[in-house]
Amino acid sequence: MNEKEQKAAAKAHAAKWNGKGDEKQHTQTFWLLQQAYQTLTAKEARA
Repeated sequence: MNEKEQKAAAKAHAAKWNGKGDEKQHTQTFWLLQQAYQTLTAKEARA
């Protein structure tokens, strides 16, 4: 992929995801759920 194609792909990607959510909020939710899962898994391993 050359630079021109890369820029076009980046623009298409940005247009596709424009207005479809808040990346920061989604990231925070992901890490919170991952931490909760790890905590539950650790508790089950100790039981």
